[in-house]
Amino acid sequence: SGSLDRNLEFSFSEGYSNVIGVDEAGRGPLAGPVVVAACYIPRSMTSRLDAVIQDSKKMTEEQREEGYKVLLSEPDIKYAVSVVSHTEIDELNILQASLTGMRRATISLLEILEKGYAANQKPAKGKATPPKWDSSEYLALVDGNKVPTEMPVECKAIVKGDSRIFSIAAASIIAKVVRDHLMVDLHKEYPQYNFAQHKGYPTAEHRSLVMRYGPCPYHRRSYGPVKLALEAMERRSR
Repeated sequence: SGSLDRNLEFSFSEGYSNVIGVDEAGRGPLAGPVVVAACYIPRSMTSRLDAVIQDSKKMTEEQREEGYKVLLSEPDIKYAVSVVSHTEIDELNILQASLTGMRRATISLLEILEKGYAANQKPAKGKATPPKWDSSEYLALVDGNKVPTEMPVECKAIVKGDSRIFSIAAASIIAKVVRDHLMVDLHKEYPQYNFAQHKGYPTAEHRSLVMRYGPCPYHRRSYGPVKLALEAMERRSR
């Protein structure tokens, strides 16, 4: 089966009291936000989750929905989500937008784990700076090969983390399901693009619909196929 054990996660996080897994969904799509989740699962809790936590890319939509329900039904599991809009993606570029979301989601999760986190931030030169915890308190493991700047806790990037690290796999499921739900909502507003089916990813169908109807306000203007569709619209309107 594709289920993960936590041994690798625990070996990476040796010497730290708590592990936070962080992952994003939605770098590739032509429309909608990139969604980042940060997830904390107590070290003692594993066996009940083994059956539902796997690499989200290998799970069906139904399995991800089921995993999401299980994760949210456990009161000891804490998570936070950051939704980075198509506008921010166009302004920052998708890598920076994803890293920004990782930082925001981690900070939001710390607010939940450490009540009063925000109140403890000491303004420096008019800017709130997140306190560094005792450095052995938390380790964030993020999917990918880049560590976001200004993380409030120690952080390691793990390549292919969503298929290797339990907490990252859990974060990946949450991010993907939350994003899917947002795209289904967007479908109701703009049914002509069939977002409910492809979730904004650049399938042949989606690319041809963007060419036919032009982009909607939620399409990412910095993405090639969307630029092409805008140019085609301009030519048609001349």
